[in-house]
Amino acid sequence: MEKNYWQEVFQGNLFLIERNEKGYERVIRPPGCRLFIKDSEGKILIQKEFREEQGGFDYRLPGGKVFDSLEPYLAVRNNQKELEEKVLEAARREAKEETGADELLNPRIVSKSVCGANVQWDIYIVSAEVKNHGTQALQEDEVEHGIEIEYYTPDEVNKMIRNGLMKEDRAVAFLAKNL
Repeated sequence: MEKNYWQEVFQGNLFLIERNEKGYERVIRPPGCRLFIKDSEGKILIQKEFREEQGGFDYRLPGGKVFDSLEPYLAVRNNQKELEEKVLEAARREAKEETGADELLNPRIVSKSVCGANVQWDIYIVSAEVKNHGTQALQEDEVEHGIEIEYYTPDEVNKMIRNGLMKEDRAVAFLAKNL
């Protein structure tokens, strides 16, 4: 069986483009994480955020980037244990920033969404519990997006999905499988 040898074509701050000997290209981007948090009544924490690329508000699972740039990701991408530790660190950070959660209880990776053959941009879903939410610690560029959080019943979340209010398809797929 012939091996695919990938060579770097372009590297930016968040993207790496590689090409193999057959001319196929793939884009590599550091992963993101999303938080799947339920309260004691089984309601799911959903974030409402203005998204420039969508020209409006989106309801989504809270979360964000695992790495702020490509280099730290490339340093751990072939070490699954270390990569998963970075995902859980990012989940804790994003929980504090976007939801005000002081502590995630029992955080665990429950799903990994792989984007496709030509784009390596994984989204990890981290399930956890939260005792309470304090004040959000939004980054400066997040404040202008008007990030709000609220718990919704599974039926309400399903209705948001059906009505097109939740636009991040990979998180929607996770929710559709797990509600």
